[in-house]
Amino acid sequence: MNAILVALVAAQLTMYEAKVVTFGCNSNEAASELQHMRGDKDGFAKRLQQQMFLGECIEIAKGTVIGGSVAPTDSQLLVVGEQVDPPGYLAPLEDFEPKPTATK
Repeated sequence: MNAILVALVAAQLTMYEAKVVTFGCNSNEAASELQHMRGDKDGFAKRLQQQMFLGECIEIAKGTVIGGSVAPTDSQLLVVGEQVDPPGYLAPLEDFEPKPTATK
């Protein structure tokens, strides 16, 4: 019973805001590759464009607010957009900050 409760709580979406222009990818491999290429701005931009053309990745604009949850396979990644475009995209968690929920 406790494992089910933990799974349900972990699966809840939190709203996140992109702190920078970032990306989301369909696979761990593509997301990891792009994360490691960030130091090479030209190479990173070229590879992101290639991945976007292939439909593997998307670009996420700075300031975008999107629902997400920490990826079960990698705590450094955030699964975003799964409600809009299932199964969602893997994005670098460090590029986002939790957006406070409105209280009444």
